[in-house]
Amino acid sequence: MHQAIFSDHEIEMIKTYLQTGKKPDGFRVLMHRVGEYNLTIMEHFDLMIKLLSSMNDRDVDEEKD
Repeated sequence: MHQAIFSDHEIEMIKTYLQTGKKPDGFRVLMHRVGEYNLTIMEHFDLMIKLLSSMNDRDVDEEKD
């Protein structure tokens, strides 16, 4: 499992764009990849949230026993 969606460089590109509106070199490729993979990332994030919620629910149930 990966720890991050974006590399440090990509994070800096995004921050630069959000703060200044300027598109650094490589930004177009980043936007293409975001558009291409956003549904997969959202589905994976949803699964992670469901898993965490299920684990928390089971922890509470185990504490009751």
